Amino acid sequence: MENGKILAADDEMGMREIYSTLFQSAFPTHEILLAESAAGAKAFCTLSNIRLLDAVVLDGNLGDGYAWDVVDSLISYGYKGGIIVVTGGFPKAVPSDYFDRIDVTLKKPVDLDLIVSLMTHFIKPRVDERWKNQNQ
Repeated sequence: MENGKILAADDEMGMREIYSTLFQSAFPTHEILLAESAAGAKAFCTLSNIRLLDAVVLDGNLGDGYAWDVVDSLISYGYKGGIIVVTGGFPKAVPSDYFDRIDVTLKKPVDLDLIVSLMTHFIKPRVDERWKNQNQ
């Protein structure tokens, strides 16, 4: 079975490093995709990545765009996994038409243990589904 992937996008290098270390430790079988911008995150929104992408963590403001731009790209490729948006401007920063597209919105500063717990909730069913489909 192919290993899953996790996408984390944040324009702050320190946060990308934290996410990388945290997710590699918590989800050692997953490939961690890191992006520093909306354009970088959208570049990972390909059919080959989407089918293995189990969870996404996005900073609300990515410098060159917003989490919502990335969410649109993910959905256009058929992504159905979990999406967490971390923002300092909660709840005003979240456009109302995105409330049904984002699973969780967290206010900065964020509790990293909570992110891991939420991601575990998103990842397990997708891994189980890939395993089931492979063994049919």
